[in-house]
Amino acid sequence: MPHFSEPNEMLTPSKRKIRRRHLIIFWSIFLTSVFIISATVYFVFFSQIIKVQKFSIDGNRVVGRSELEELIIKKLNSRGWFVRKIGENNILYWFGVKEIRDSGIAAADEVLVHTNLTDRTVAVEIKERVFAGIWCGDSCFGFDSNGVAYFLAPDTEGSLILKIKDENNVGLTLGQPVIADEKVLSNIFKTIAIIKENNILIDGVTIKDATLREWELKSTKGTQFKFSLDFVPDKLKSVIDNLKGRTKLEALNYIDFRVQNRVYFK
Repeated sequence: MPHFSEPNEMLTPSKRKIRRRHLIIFWSIFLTSVFIISATVYFVFFSQIIKVQKFSIDGNRVVGRSELEELIIKKLNSRGWFVRKIGENNILYWFGVKEIRDSGIAAADEVLVHTNLTDRTVAVEIKERVFAGIWCGDSCFGFDSNGVAYFLAPDTEGSLILKIKDENNVGLTLGQPVIADEKVLSNIFKTIAIIKENNILIDGVTIKDATLREWELKSTKGTQFKFSLDFVPDKLKSVIDNLKGRTKLEALNYIDFRVQNRVYFK
């Protein structure tokens, strides 16, 4: 019968030496890799060296700090498992974050993040929306110059704060425009701006039934201005200036601009 030698017996001294060298290299690489991975895991997840030393939120007036922090962390956690695992107390969690878009913070126009890796500090800057007035549908909300509802507001009276009453009682949503139709919203705001340019104090604005496609503005002198939702009257400022030259506006019950290129008054 043929005789087979043991593996070691088949190796020459030089081959056994090469084999030992390969084993040494393999285990050296393996142990070094284990050490590097272990050190990295410890450094990333447990080391105090990369812990955030100072965290601040500035610029918020409408929304409280705790609510803001919760919304910001919720948004950033959506980036994936790894960032959720290292957590917001780790400076690496904030690495590369400059701006938080779609933050879910209705009152925020911008959310900027300033991270200093050397000092391990994180400063969140909230640029809140600029208040423009109060819009009352089924409830009242403060809105900005873009018509975005961003905080629940009390009902008001008088000319100090622009108040717009929507007779359609449409439910408003925080962070969303008070009217879905951008063109209609633009027409209303542009017209109001022109009225203010004419130094007319506004007592209130009313959006009439949607089927009528009209809205009204009442001055503090009692005069009603009637407009269409579908357009800004041509040369509105000059028309009002012309009316002022002919009569006192407070002597008029209404001025009707609902038909383009026509004006009716009484």
